[in-house]
Amino acid sequence: MKSSIEIRFVSRNSHKLEEAKAILAPQGVIVSPDLYTIEELQTDDTKRLVKDKASKAFQRLGELLFVEHTGLYLDELNGLPGGLTQIFWDKLEADSRLLWGSIFCAMIRPSSILIRKPK
Repeated sequence: MKSSIEIRFVSRNSHKLEEAKAILAPQGVIVSPDLYTIEELQTDDTKRLVKDKASKAFQRLGELLFVEHTGLYLDELNGLPGGLTQIFWDKLEADSRLLWGSIFCAMIRPSSILIRKPK
């Protein structure tokens, strides 16, 4: 019998939670949600943003966890909005379907980080 490990996923997004569960369950990983809202660093440096997000979550929980950040990177805008995607949507008051049919070559890049408490 496969042993399991439990990991906390800090996200308010129920779709991301279900996706993480579907991906990790076959590996014996139990994903437990934590619906905590993390105030995100406002930067176009996605790696820095995700590290900051994970660090804030770990300071609060102090246990094995992961966070995820998905950004919209538009080639025609030199990778923007990237880590600033949510601000971009909010400012446009946009429906994501509006840009998918546009002339932009878009790429979505998820970024995740795993943190565990040292033994």
